[in-house]
Amino acid sequence: MQKIFNLLRKVLLVMLFFLLFSSTVVFGVLFVLRSNELDRLNIVYKEAQQSLNADKQASETTIADLKQSFVELNKQVQVLRNENDRLVQELKEIKKFEKGRITGSIIAFIPTTGENKYGQFQLVCAENVTNTNVRYCVSLSAIEQHFTLDVPFGKYYVTSTLMYQNGTFSDKKAFYTEYVKCVQEKKTNVCDQSLSEKLVEITLDSNTKSANASPIDIKF
Repeated sequence: MQKIFNLLRKVLLVMLFFLLFSSTVVFGVLFVLRSNELDRLNIVYKEAQQSLNADKQASETTIADLKQSFVELNKQVQVLRNENDRLVQELKEIKKFEKGRITGSIIAFIPTTGENKYGQFQLVCAENVTNTNVRYCVSLSAIEQHFTLDVPFGKYYVTSTLMYQNGTFSDKKAFYTEYVKCVQEKKTNVCDQSLSEKLVEITLDSNTKSANASPIDIKF
């Protein structure tokens, strides 16, 4: 009986040993698997963190690039604005020097006796309507009669000042009036004499670059 008991105890010990061994093996395997899983999870976490950091850096780089591009674009826009302003100013300056032409004839007033103190020369001028101190003039002989004046675009009255034989200016002027215009256009002298008091305003611009005006309306 004692032998049987001892045998059973040995069997139990062996079984317990195997059970413990098996448990140890299983625990070891589970520990290794758990460690591997943790390592894998750590790797995944690090990769995810690196990816997020990379995306953040890429975003920051992209935003910085956009800001720099915006700054450069603003500089280019400002350069274009400055260039446009310069061109506009140049165009204004050019327009100041755009010219029109006034042509016409003066009165044939040539002295033949000593009693007539006026000479044959006259000073023909285009006077600016808004500022009559601005004038563009040409001196010519009544023998020539025909004149040409190139003047900047604007509005003008056309006059002709008679000169004395000694070359000085007289106080007599001939004008291009509505009366002269009426006579020349209608080719008749039945125009209203009151028109002689109205000066013709000559307008020269990009649409009307030339005009005819004969300052022959004079009163003695």
